Amino acid sequence: MRVTRAVCVAYAATCLAALMLIGAGALGWFGLSRGWAATVADLLSMPWSLLVAQMSDPGAVGRVVLGAAAMTLNLAIIFSVGRWLADRRA
Repeated sequence: MRVTRAVCVAYAATCLAALMLIGAGALGWFGLSRGWAATVADLLSMPWSLLVAQMSDPGAVGRVVLGAAAMTLNLAIIFSVGRWLADRRA
């Protein structure tokens, strides 16, 4: 269970950093270019980002909100699978 928590914390921190970098890139902070953080966020929210891409365009804010929801869903799946594996070993 300790490994699952570590993986979840690392994934959540990476997701949070990607979402913060999207905002920083959009505002032009720190000289960041636009676009590359969105690609990282799309990769972190796979496969749900592919599903959202098939829907109508939700707009810039909608994409960030749906991406954050997809990352949260992935985090819940990772935690559930880790808990299931830990219970199976015990």
